[in-house]
Amino acid sequence: MLRDIRAAPFCWQHREAIDRLCVYYDGQSRSTAVGVYTLLTYLASDQHTPDQARAFVATIAELCGLGQSTVRRYLNDFESLGILTIERSMIGGRLNDMNRYLLVTPPPASGRGTPEEHVTPPPASGRGTPDSGRQPQKQINEEQNHEESLVFVAQISEQLEDVGVTPAEARRLAERDPDLAAAWLEAATWRTARDPAALLIAKLRAGEKPPRKRDPWALARRA
Repeated sequence: MLRDIRAAPFCWQHREAIDRLCVYYDGQSRSTAVGVYTLLTYLASDQHTPDQARAFVATIAELCGLGQSTVRRYLNDFESLGILTIERSMIGGRLNDMNRYLLVTPPPASGRGTPEEHVTPPPASGRGTPDSGRQPQKQINEEQNHEESLVFVAQISEQLEDVGVTPAEARRLAERDPDLAAAWLEAATWRTARDPAALLIAKLRAGEKPPRKRDPWALARRA
């Protein structure tokens, strides 16, 4: 049965892209590079956009079993090799890792040969020893925690903007103490204020804790 991209969720790769990876990389680095590229095609297929994928670097790293810095290095290599275009996103005026990865159809090579003849190595090379593609689990966890904190700050910032806080101020307050900002957003007391945004800004700048939620059973227990 012939495969049809319109009828089934196949992961499609450009043959020339795989050729470039196989020529440029060697050893374990080649396997890692092909794995990262294949994962991008998997995400593209899952998002029903065969030629592009939108994802956090942390997501790619987790699915590949690699560290985020390693994934970024390979993605930069792919961009230099001409098989990928990265549309980097911005949140609050700063770069964010939720990027769009366009799977580019590279022009066919004139012929096979040595790596030096076939591809000019990009500056950020993924070459190295067989174990260079992986990182200690502790470092992977630290990078994932850092990525999650960035996402959390971005989410809190967006919620503050939704109630009228300016983007710049929302970003400052979210970065200053995201847990406190989240606690105030969950509290109900600010919602009845004449100017909710001004109240939230004042409370967060002062570092004031939100009031505790009332326990409806407290009086009953005391009785």
